[in-house]
Amino acid sequence: LYLWEWELGRIFEAQGQKQSAIAAYERSIRTLETIRSDILEANRELQFNFRDEIEPIYRDLITVRVGLENVSKAAISD
Repeated sequence: LYLWEWELGRIFEAQGQKQSAIAAYERSIRTLETIRSDILEANRELQFNFRDEIEPIYRDLITVRVGLENVSKAAISD
């Protein structure tokens, strides 16, 4: 589910729908939070693989938020 939500965020972002992209990325992260304890109990190798897979979701969310903030600041200064 988190992968689908992440992909939906990427689609929204590509379409320029920043708010929808942020919402989808946040849903993806919330889904990940529900399984976090299971991952922490897993073996170390699985933890590293999982981290490599989910880190881009956080990066994508931050990128969209920062881009949206920059657009808002530019609009205010104009």
